[in-house]
Amino acid sequence: MDLVTIFKVLFKRKWILIGIPFIAAVAAFLFTMDFKRTYRSTAQLSTGFTISQEVQVTAERFNLYEADVKFNNLIETMSSVRVMTLLSYELLIHDLQNPSEAFRSIEEKMAEDPELRDLNKENMLIIAQAKLDSMSTIDTYVETDRKLKTLLEAYEYNFDKINDDISISRIKNTDYVAINAYTENPFLSAFMVNTFCSQFLRYNTSSISDRSSASVNTFKTLVEQKRKELNEKSEELREFKSNNQMMNYSAESESKVSQIIELETKLENEQRDLRSITLQLEDVNSQIRRAGGSISTSNTDIVELRKQISQLNQRYIAGGSNNQVLLDSLNELRSEQQRLILSASRKTSNSNELDELNEKKNDLEVRQLIAQKDIDATRANLNRLRRNASGYASIEAEIAALEREVNLASDEYKNAQEKYNEALDVAIASENSIKQIQRGLPPSEPEPSKRIIITGLSGVSTFIMCVLIIVLLEYIDISIKNTSNFRDNVDLELLGALNTLELKKTSVVNIFKAAREELDKKGNLFRESLRKLRFAIEKQGKKVYLFTSTKPAEGKSLVIKALSMALSVSGAKILIVDMNFSNNSLTQEFKTGALLEKILDPKENKLAITVTNTKLNNIDIIGCKGGNYSPLEIFDPKRLSTLVSTLKERYDFIFIEGSSLNLYSDSRELSDYVDGVITVFSARSTLQQLDHDSISFVQKLGEKNSGAILNYIEYDNMDS
Repeated sequence: MDLVTIFKVLFKRKWILIGIPFIAAVAAFLFTMDFKRTYRSTAQLSTGFTISQEVQVTAERFNLYEADVKFNNLIETMSSVRVMTLLSYELLIHDLQNPSEAFRSIEEKMAEDPELRDLNKENMLIIAQAKLDSMSTIDTYVETDRKLKTLLEAYEYNFDKINDDISISRIKNTDYVAINAYTENPFLSAFMVNTFCSQFLRYNTSSISDRSSASVNTFKTLVEQKRKELNEKSEELREFKSNNQMMNYSAESESKVSQIIELETKLENEQRDLRSITLQLEDVNSQIRRAGGSISTSNTDIVELRKQISQLNQRYIAGGSNNQVLLDSLNELRSEQQRLILSASRKTSNSNELDELNEKKNDLEVRQLIAQKDIDATRANLNRLRRNASGYASIEAEIAALEREVNLASDEYKNAQEKYNEALDVAIASENSIKQIQRGLPPSEPEPSKRIIITGLSGVSTFIMCVLIIVLLEYIDISIKNTSNFRDNVDLELLGALNTLELKKTSVVNIFKAAREELDKKGNLFRESLRKLRFAIEKQGKKVYLFTSTKPAEGKSLVIKALSMALSVSGAKILIVDMNFSNNSLTQEFKTGALLEKILDPKENKLAITVTNTKLNNIDIIGCKGGNYSPLEIFDPKRLSTLVSTLKERYDFIFIEGSSLNLYSDSRELSDYVDGVITVFSARSTLQQLDHDSISFVQKLGEKNSGAILNYIEYDNMDS
């Protein structure tokens, strides 16, 4: 749907677009006549959420999102029932204490309501003052509170009314909150905003104080608890060290390790000395044996000793040449080798030398025994120290665990102490940062009336809504509407198009008889369209036409009457044959006595053709009785063909009306007896699948398909 079509549709419904918005605007103007004149008073609060000129006691950094959340929370708190109720109490107390200066009077309401007359205002004043002091809300389960609520509603100081009269909002991109009051009294507006600010600040200060005290008490309790836990852990560690006689575990542990190292070194030295004594003893025994003549030196002993020296030397080198024991053994064997070599060359030995050797042997045996005892004693001391060191390891683990617990308790105590100190700082600095920086003043002029704006918006919004509805209805309308849509959706030749005509004011006959000036634009357009259609029919050169449609009520009868009138004016003689058995409207309109059922009665031997002359010049008609049957069910095909052939000789044009193709078979049966078939469509209709099936049948008629006529087109759509 293009813009041109939209504008045409809107122009066609211009009176709707003008009338409905006008009515809406008038209604809005009348409805706003009773609007009261209101006076606005404004007060401002500084919050300190975004700008703070006070000393910062915490490392808090400014956060835009958090500031926005704070503003939302603040406005929500200010709009709460509790804060608004405090204002209600103040207003009621003012009016009850100062009747002469009361903002509102309820005398008329008291005269009409017995319940109000029975209320004790002095008692209500005391209750309201008590609730204001305690900052409590109304409890509807308490009888006195219900009476207080009734009195507040009478004065229109209840929560719902005050919430409507007061608006709270943040001034954009600032640190301030604006409180506006709209009432019928300028002094009441000023009193409301100022009292509201003072009561809110009182409530907010009380809330902050309660929260700060609760926070300080909580952290104080936590500090005491952590201090107690730290003392318990420290005492547990001290008792453990005392019970294990380890007041200085680190020094004692280092001493034990040092002693173990010294004993291990001493044990190695003693073992080395023992090996040296043992080798010397073996050497002395060898000398004694040689000196006593029991053993002689031979080359075999020297060779064997050399093998031992070679093996020990290999072991010493493989061990990294740092084994002192092997080195000492090698030195002893080499000495023994040297001695054997020398002994082999000696031939003399005496008894004095043997005595010296025996004495030396005894001395070495004593030294060997002493060395062994020293080794055993050293090894025993070393084992004892190692066992003690193993016991220290378990004690060390226990002490380490206890020390970790003490450190953890100490850290927790420090953190709790820091939070407690921070809470104290916040409590000291948590005085209400919200302050009233602008008091509300009684306005000198009422607020500008919004009556004209409301009226204008009502008219404009209604106009836009009407436009949208009309365009939407036009968009979802899938009817044929105009010749352009017909050509896009129907594959039939369009002979002509007829616009809608108010036939209640005029008739088809009068259209052709009247002068151009006597007809309106619709009548003149209809007449010219008929003339074009008449020319198209005459151009085809056919005589017998069947007028049918895809569905009922498409205007076949109107087209036949109008076209017959147009042809008769040009001198042609026309016969109308009504064969629409389902709806014989032509027969009923012209009240014809000639009926097809009588003319084509099979019982009659001779075909007696009778017609009825209409009041229209050169136009005759043959009607039908009508019924639930088709032409071939009651007429003999030969007699029907004879009738059509006979009538063709008498008339220039024969127009036969058939039933709709979608519902009946009449037109399909009659198509064999006519020269052409003209299909009538209504511009108001929509095409369904059955319509396309019927159109397909007409297309298959070939030369008999004489085209289509689009009927009932709206005048504004004729140019489309």
